Amino acid sequence: MLNPWIRFSLGCFLVGGCTTPQPVSLDAGAEDAGLARDSGSADGGIADGGADAGSGLDGGIGSDSGVTDGGPVVADAGQDGGISDGGLDAGTDAGFDAGFDAGFDAGFDAGFDAGSDAGFDAGPCVLGPWQTPTNVSELNSSASEGTPTLSQDQLSIYFSSSRGANPDIYSASRASRADTFSGVTLVAAVSDSTNWETAVSLSPNELELYVVTGPGPPGIRRIWRATRPSRAGGWSALVQVTAFDLGGGGEHTGSLSVDGLAAYFSNFVGAVATIYQATRPSLGSAFGAPSALTGAVNDGSALDFYPAIFDDGLAIAFTSDRAGSSGSDLYFATRASRSSAFGTPTRSAALSGSATDADEQCWVSNDGLDIYFTSNRSGSMGGPDIYRSSRSCL
Repeated sequence: MLNPWIRFSLGCFLVGGCTTPQPVSLDAGAEDAGLARDSGSADGGIADGGADAGSGLDGGIGSDSGVTDGGPVVADAGQDGGISDGGLDAGTDAGFDAGFDAGFDAGFDAGFDAGSDAGFDAGPCVLGPWQTPTNVSELNSSASEGTPTLSQDQLSIYFSSSRGANPDIYSASRASRADTFSGVTLVAAVSDSTNWETAVSLSPNELELYVVTGPGPPGIRRIWRATRPSRAGGWSALVQVTAFDLGGGGEHTGSLSVDGLAAYFSNFVGAVATIYQATRPSLGSAFGAPSALTGAVNDGSALDFYPAIFDDGLAIAFTSDRAGSSGSDLYFATRASRSSAFGTPTRSAALSGSATDADEQCWVSNDGLDIYFTSNRSGSMGGPDIYRSSRSCL
């Protein structure tokens, strides 16, 4: 497999304690299809004590089979109760903290306790197999698209596209999850016509945008960050996240934990990419020094990159070209607690294409039922395209 930092130029685009819930586990039945969540996780376990202290989450962030109607982290009840009205739109740190703590706790608990997690109250949910991926054609073009990252309610999406002179960051939106995306628009504030913006990641609260930018091949690109005072506000200019600069061949974005206090990303050195984690004590603080994830997630001799952490922190999805892959594929791994190492990853055969395909750069919904990723498989409209798959609670 080609180094992802030159893959684009060669036509294969790389745009680029606590209350512990029941662990997400792999069912012996079928690859990653058996990821399971505990019946109590939605109401009482996914956000831990550290999350409570750092962001005001009320020990109730969870995911459920009813997430479409009210279960994402930015569920209607929680959003109206505090994320938007309680402080985010006020645009200040004080307003955000007050609104997030008071409004989010009240709104989120009220919404979930009212019945949006009724499916989980009935018993454990074992997630079924991934369905055949479909091309999200309304976002794709004859150029290359990649690194999709969505809001928690899945109504907004950001991605990288080379439909312009260079790869830049674009966004689109939709009225409901049943609708197609529309209004693909260049995010000018974080796109530079002289550089390549090859990857993007949106924070769960939608107030931070992490972008990989720098000169085109063979240039080295780093992770930069833009902010905005509210979800209705405009993005600031990009500022480099120097804590993520680990030298080597550059970095690649990944994802943030649901409380925004942990960031997962990759660093490239030659033909090896390693997944790192960095933490911060509060949303307004700088990230500390990153450390490589322990356990079997990092192969040590392969490209392991674009990590997507699940909301409970007990499962992770990422891209790898390790032995056993067909091209580069999507892998899933789990752990017993947030302080534990991840176990042996499982390759998702259902999401993998042919031996020459690059299936990578994924975003996973907070309930684990939807995944968006990049692939150059047969049926793509030009270069690599954005694909989507889903699964249900068995």
